[in-house]
Amino acid sequence: MHNDGYKIVFMTNQAGISRGSVNVEDIKAKVVRIVNKLGVPVQTFISTGKGIYRKPAPGMWNALVGRVCY
Repeated sequence: MHNDGYKIVFMTNQAGISRGSVNVEDIKAKVVRIVNKLGVPVQTFISTGKGIYRKPAPGMWNALVGRVCY
């Protein structure tokens, strides 16, 4: 799909980071491993807490498409 001009985007909830039960470096390393395996550019959004950026709220999507989020 990347070769056809699509942007590949990961959007993930990772509240465990803000609770301290998940290490942010572990999540980063996991994303890097996946991207390296895919071999294409990927944009990643990670919500670490509650609020407008946590799925299913539209905050990450709005940030992706350039809408202002408050």
